[in-house]
Amino acid sequence: MVPGSIPKMMRSFAMLLPLRREGAKFVESYYNRREFPFFATMIAIPHKAKQFLVFTIKVLIVSAAFYFVYRQLAQNDQLDWGKFRALFERKWTVGGILFILLFSILNRLLEILKWKNLVSSLQPISLWQATAEVLGALTAGIFTPNGLGEYAGKAFFYEKAKTKKIVFLNLICNGIQMILTVIFGIFGLLYFNAEFNVITPKSITIIFGLLIVFVLGSFS
Repeated sequence: MVPGSIPKMMRSFAMLLPLRREGAKFVESYYNRREFPFFATMIAIPHKAKQFLVFTIKVLIVSAAFYFVYRQLAQNDQLDWGKFRALFERKWTVGGILFILLFSILNRLLEILKWKNLVSSLQPISLWQATAEVLGALTAGIFTPNGLGEYAGKAFFYEKAKTKKIVFLNLICNGIQMILTVIFGIFGLLYFNAEFNVITPKSITIIFGLLIVFVLGSFS
């Protein structure tokens, strides 16, 4: 045994795993990576594996969404592609196509801005990140029952500690959209009834009266 070797060994071991006492527990404070590069390598490998796993999951989700859409279209007996093609060639116009594309993009843009504004209460995100989260959640919700994959799709972009808050924010986001759909749907039904007189004004008054009583009873 070389004189002085035992104290050096003790100091090296103390640098490897310095533990400090906090109450009745022992917690590990740090690893000296310069002295022990092996442990630094062990820490870097799981991160690369996690990146590969995330990429694989994204590819699987997109592939499953494409397969689901293809299967729904290919196995739909009620869809006659010949009639659809003939109707499209007879009715289509450049203005109509541009109108549909414009409002589709505008609808998705409003959804992205709404989600960006909601998440800003938790952490600030860029418009590009909000776009990736909304489109990723939309893709995950295509092939899941009732679009439940949308909740997991958005939570997938955040750390595990924020999962519950992200799911709650997504619930608020969908709730706002549902309320707006009901409100504008009611105006659409009123306009439709004014044009074709399907329901009498007395029936409309009774329906709205019951609706108001139900809403006030829910908040009381």
